[in-house]
Amino acid sequence: MNETQQLVDNRDNLNRARAWVTELLGNVEPGQLSDPTPCSGYDVRALIEHLYAVVGKTIGMAQGHAAVDLPSSVPADADDLAGGHARLVEQASAAWADDASLATIVEAPFGRVPAAVMISAFVGETLTHGWDLAVATGQDAEADADLAEGALAGAQRVLPGGREDLPFDEPVPPAAAAGLTERLANFMGRRSR
Repeated sequence: MNETQQLVDNRDNLNRARAWVTELLGNVEPGQLSDPTPCSGYDVRALIEHLYAVVGKTIGMAQGHAAVDLPSSVPADADDLAGGHARLVEQASAAWADDASLATIVEAPFGRVPAAVMISAFVGETLTHGWDLAVATGQDAEADADLAEGALAGAQRVLPGGREDLPFDEPVPPAAAAGLTERLANFMGRRSR
């Protein structure tokens, strides 16, 4: 088995997570853009601009740029939030379409890793921020259960309990009735609704 075969291919899961976010974006009302979100420091507009930037980071990393050198916020057209996001997702998918690209070493926000590791991490980030957006805009905040379950398991494997030097708050206990996406958000430091 070669190195590419040993890497976990989460490109489809990332595309599914991003499709869910695109759907959420299509339901955001202009009057909600200044509303707060569960993600501290972000209102709805800032969160959307960060979601755009996360997709942009995967495009830039495919071109050899380090994640830290790419913007963390990208302006979004308030009149076409879903369409703009979908176009970026299409570009990102094309950038990583070659199976061999999974083994490419990239400068992710957390260090030099194979692209497959970066892609897996962005599944969790996308779902967590999708949950933030859904909660803030009154939408169904649960993505497909298998996506959330896989992202939560991955996050629990790689993220430590002490996070003082990381851009994540400490995990919070989930509510008894919390779904898997909410449990992922809780693990990433978001309070239950």
